[in-house]
Amino acid sequence: MGEEVRSGCVDVFVKVLCLIVLVTQNALIDYYLIQFGSGTGFRRGYIWIICDSLVLIFWAVAFVMVRIRAKQPYPEIPKKERHIPQELPFAYCSWLIYAGVLIAKLVKIYNSKDHPQIFWWLSSSDMLTIAVSMSGLIFMLLAYSHHEDVDNAKYRLQIQKLGTVVGLAILDTTDLLDMLHEVESNATLPFHLRAAILAFGCICIVLPVFPLFALRLIAAKRSAHKRNSESWEQVFLLKNVLFMLLVDIPYFAIRCHLWLDYGMSASVFLTKNLIMFLRGAFDLLQEVKLCSSTRDKKKNRPLLELGLVVRFNK
Repeated sequence: MGEEVRSGCVDVFVKVLCLIVLVTQNALIDYYLIQFGSGTGFRRGYIWIICDSLVLIFWAVAFVMVRIRAKQPYPEIPKKERHIPQELPFAYCSWLIYAGVLIAKLVKIYNSKDHPQIFWWLSSSDMLTIAVSMSGLIFMLLAYSHHEDVDNAKYRLQIQKLGTVVGLAILDTTDLLDMLHEVESNATLPFHLRAAILAFGCICIVLPVFPLFALRLIAAKRSAHKRNSESWEQVFLLKNVLFMLLVDIPYFAIRCHLWLDYGMSASVFLTKNLIMFLRGAFDLLQEVKLCSSTRDKKKNRPLLELGLVVRFNK
């Protein structure tokens, strides 16, 4: 009983902390949008406060529903339209809604050609960079807030790994986007290069939705049928391949281009991109080798039928 109480207190604390960080990030980014916006009223940027309030309410309700459903059986994928609302408490829905609003803000900020230089720290570009980087912390807290949905150690391990990988990827994205906020880069970088940086940055933010949804599918299947561990390994591979192809390889190429052709400072994330690329490639090769060996074993699997050992080719 005492262990359940402590676990519940920790879970509530993580959820509350996640909402506090979410509010802090939205406040900093909204202040920047309103400070440098043009026009009055909603046209100046106050519409973002309403959008953020809706996101906050959605996350709070989702956390409450997750907490209430903690000890219940894991629901299956809804097959009818009227059952779709039961998907809203899951992590992939929360992140999808949050990522859509955040991407709209980033496009509004980084696609602007005018970035006034304000010496007050709260409205500086450095504070904006810190605010955007908070998305990594928010995702990690979101991932840790959904452990009680599945009573499975492999699920919790995969979602913790995903939280770490996404956190590093968002820090990587923040560092790359920060180059668009420098006065010199805005004056020298061509439009297609700035558009590529912004596009891949937005892809990185929305990308975690896919492995989160894959985990939700597998967990639902495992709640109804006992499966082997191959499904969890496939999610791990999916996560590595997606971030390798859509984050690390493009980021590595863009950073090398900026460093060699435009004389911009090389970032330590250049090494991170190389490390994650090699890791993803090794994991992919290992999975291909494992699938090949598994297929060979299935071709010559002995069957005991009518007292005779027969072999078949699948």
